[in-house]
Amino acid sequence: KEANSYLEGAARDGKTFLFIGTKRQASTLIAQEAKRCDSFYVNHRWLGGMLTNWTTLKERIIHLKDLEQQEAGNTFDLLTKKEATLRRKELKKLRQHLDGVKTMPSL
Repeated sequence: KEANSYLEGAARDGKTFLFIGTKRQASTLIAQEAKRCDSFYVNHRWLGGMLTNWTTLKERIIHLKDLEQQEAGNTFDLLTKKEATLRRKELKKLRQHLDGVKTMPSL
């Protein structure tokens, strides 16, 4: 009850929340609820340095967004089959790990 009242007060103050649930059973639920309340989430493996090494994480998020733009612009079709496969694989991995925090501006 005390935790609930704290969260309600923090939400009223406009605080940002980061939902974390890396177990298989919780991962889809965490993503759904975080999206529903417009918050950030981590629902796959917690990457080391995710909070302490934000500059490196931000670089990976920029790379993720770049790959998404390439995919949307059909740039992958212009590459060799092997290179396109490698980029799609990297894109899938980055989405899995960083999709919930890619719009997070800062800590």
